[in-house]
Amino acid sequence: MTIEEHYNAIAPKLTSYLVGTGTDYHAACDIVQETFLRLWRKRDDLLEDPSQVSGYVYTIARNLRADRLRRQARETLQ
Repeated sequence: MTIEEHYNAIAPKLTSYLVGTGTDYHAACDIVQETFLRLWRKRDDLLEDPSQVSGYVYTIARNLRADRLRRQARETLQ
């Protein structure tokens, strides 16, 4: 599968997952875009085994969401 095919298959579900965990829609879209940018950078390694892509994408998105929440918490405390 190509990156575009993975994006078309995963991005809507990933966006819904992020929104379901309390992330606002626009932030979820930003996280999905950053996630797929990171997938693009690792495409040579990951696209050889398409079964790894979904897990990689969800892990990266969860980590980016956590980073965003930590950053927001620090900004709130200042």
